[in-house]
Amino acid sequence: MIVAGGEQRPGGDAQQRAGTAAVRDHGRRARERGLPGRFQLGDHAAAAERLLPRIGRALVDRGIEIRGDGRTCALLPLAKPATEEDYYAEFLGPIISCVVVDSLEGAIAHINRYSSKHTEAIVTRDWDAARRFVAAIDSSAVMVNASTRFNDGGEFGLGAEIGISTDKFHARGPCGINELTSYKYVVFGEGQVRQ
Repeated sequence: MIVAGGEQRPGGDAQQRAGTAAVRDHGRRARERGLPGRFQLGDHAAAAERLLPRIGRALVDRGIEIRGDGRTCALLPLAKPATEEDYYAEFLGPIISCVVVDSLEGAIAHINRYSSKHTEAIVTRDWDAARRFVAAIDSSAVMVNASTRFNDGGEFGLGAEIGISTDKFHARGPCGINELTSYKYVVFGEGQVRQ
């Protein structure tokens, strides 16, 4: 999921980053790996009115189906109405769900309810909002002004990524060989005791 904005209305550069990230990442992920996609527009209704038609058109032009809430469908007539299940879904094809929220807290609540707990991102110039987002989001990786595609074992220096865990027991996030191995300690002695 990508949240554009924060508490302050994003300026042109933040809008450009949000649009570029959404189109590039969701388009590539759907084509290359069929990964799930969600997109949220936060901040103020005015920001959604400026961003969603442009971003939505670019996604649709790249073959991405958009399923959205009522506000999304009103701003983007090409979007299909989303169901409750759509917000939980990990679409393994060129489909994303979209919701327009009124605040950062609304975005956080939505993400923590529906997320797979894998990777979330925020695009913002407001560092206080970014810090609140990072602290409140319950996912294995949280990106600030960076692509969610960076959540990869190779990018994190783990070598070959063998698996991904969204659990909190033992390893969380991309898993390399160290995260997927366990230890067995064998001690040979000659009758020693611990003092």
